[in-house]
Amino acid sequence: MRNSTLLFSILAWHALSQPRSAIGIDLLIRILPGFTAIFAIITGGVTSIISIIKRKDRAIFLFISALMGFLGLLVLLGEFLIPH
Repeated sequence: MRNSTLLFSILAWHALSQPRSAIGIDLLIRILPGFTAIFAIITGGVTSIISIIKRKDRAIFLFISALMGFLGLLVLLGEFLIPH
């Protein structure tokens, strides 16, 4: 009986000594800014594609922005479709 009490005390101390972040703080600090940046990249790519198609603009920076938007879309799809 004494050994199980000692083991329980050690496990309880170990669990209390480990710092654990709440999911809300983790979401606020790491996940939301990342997805906000990806959505900004995708939005820039979409607006550059609209400018290329609608206004027949051929600036090199529009093509680079469209490529970045496509790559941002691939990153977003990879986050949701590929398990890790």
